[in-house]
Amino acid sequence: MVGWTHTQKKFFKYMSSGTARVVLANGTLRWSAPKQFNDPFDIQFDMHIEHVDKAKLIADVANDLWLFYSRQSEYEPKNRLGYFVRDMSVKGPRLSEAEFRAAVQKGVTESLYEQQRRLPELHSWVRARLEKALVLCLTEMPSNILMWAHYADCHRGVVLEFSTLEASSWAAARPVSYRERMPLLFDQEQLRQFLSGCAVIDKDRFFLESFLTKSIDWKYEREWRVVWHATKEIDFEDTKFNPQELAGIYFGCRVDKKDCEDLVSLARKLNPEVQAWMGKKSLRTFAVEFDRFK
Repeated sequence: MVGWTHTQKKFFKYMSSGTARVVLANGTLRWSAPKQFNDPFDIQFDMHIEHVDKAKLIADVANDLWLFYSRQSEYEPKNRLGYFVRDMSVKGPRLSEAEFRAAVQKGVTESLYEQQRRLPELHSWVRARLEKALVLCLTEMPSNILMWAHYADCHRGVVLEFSTLEASSWAAARPVSYRERMPLLFDQEQLRQFLSGCAVIDKDRFFLESFLTKSIDWKYEREWRVVWHATKEIDFEDTKFNPQELAGIYFGCRVDKKDCEDLVSLARKLNPEVQAWMGKKSLRTFAVEFDRFK
């Protein structure tokens, strides 16, 4: 899980003051299962196959394979079908173009039907894997007013700042992609490549896109995620972080001031170098500004 995959030096976590008290007292962050998320689509959707023109797809695959079989085109096989066609072109009995195309079109049609038939089975297998996943969600910035409203108790909470050290879990974080539509297992061109023997089923891509794709409505979050797989299905796990990773604490513009001293004290017990900042409403723009707090 740990390993440098980006150059993001800081990450932030929005939370209520009560949650911050627990996080700082225990030195832990919560990794949650997708079913605990506030968005019922988040890591909880099925990926499908989309071919706009089935007849064209079958014809294109038949043409690709004929060119490979007849050695009119360069060919680097990537799956079992690809290796089979390559071996046929070298060792097998020579088929006429008409015979070859007829056989391939029949085979591709059957393959498409079989893929659709087995799709629910694939969905069940993927969901079973995802149900054992635990996710740590972070963001790039401490000043988004929607994030303060949604995740930090309507600006009465805090944001914790974490530095990315070499051994930090979030050194392996990846940014979330925000889209209008759910990602596909295959689009028309990807399916053509697979059925032509030139591509493999990339399970890592399927899982990454499941974990890292959200509706465009959430784009304001600018979220990054770290994912790991538990050995069994659990709702969450509170995991220790390195105290040196804790770099700052930001208070919302509606925070209860009596909480500030206590939370700063807890933060500096973990790391004496923690910087504290007090939020305030900007006088000129719809923004939160921060002044140094002690």
